[in-house]
Amino acid sequence: MMPKMDGLEVLNRLKGNPSTSSIPVILLTEKVDDENVMVWYKRSADFYIPKPFTSTQLMTGINLFLSGDQGQLVGSL
Repeated sequence: MMPKMDGLEVLNRLKGNPSTSSIPVILLTEKVDDENVMVWYKRSADFYIPKPFTSTQLMTGINLFLSGDQGQLVGSL
């Protein structure tokens, strides 16, 4: 957990600001229930990686996302 604000607040601020709204957001989270995931996607999260994760999983997710090959993310992680 982050101090002072949670990930949803960070996401809201990034996506709500025109100067940062186009920055891709990949959430790293322990909250993986369906309700939380749907809220994040509705608030324009680009992807999420559940905790715990390995450095290989993280780098694979980031590289696939940045390459534009998001269709491979779910099956790869």
